[in-house]
Amino acid sequence: MNGGPPGGGDADRFLADLRADEAAHARRRERWLRRSLAEEASLAGILDGARGRTVTLELRGGDRVTGEIVGTGDDAVLVLRADGRSVWITRRSVAVVEAAGPLPGQAPADEARRLVEVLADLAQEGTRVQVRLDGGGEVAGEVVAVGEVLTLRDGPAGTMRYVPLDAVVWVLPSS
Repeated sequence: MNGGPPGGGDADRFLADLRADEAAHARRRERWLRRSLAEEASLAGILDGARGRTVTLELRGGDRVTGEIVGTGDDAVLVLRADGRSVWITRRSVAVVEAAGPLPGQAPADEARRLVEVLADLAQEGTRVQVRLDGGGEVAGEVVAVGEVLTLRDGPAGTMRYVPLDAVVWVLPSS
């Protein structure tokens, strides 16, 4: 007797081939899962998944905003810029999200605030804001009221500005 099972070399080759096949299958499955997640990614999920990460948002009007995603709402994202100021950016104005590495695309949203709710809070506080508009224009003033239209008061004469919310790209509260 030689101490090993008969045909032991065949069994070892068979087990090695089986392990190699299983490893190849696991790699294919991982690639498939990554591709599936990427195909199912949404902008909302990507922005939610970027919380706590520094990203650059390229906006439809050509602006670029770099900072840490510190909050997401139903229709806007809050970015803390390097200068320490926070800016609310409407999701519809985001054209590109740049990040150093992959971002999960399906993170659950844990805040469902809408931009109108944020602006209502700013109105209660009488906060002065700078507002970027579609097309690149800007207006500024104290938030007085908000509904479908953002109402701002500016200057000693109390000039009133009425901005349809669908024209807002971002809102930067004054520090």
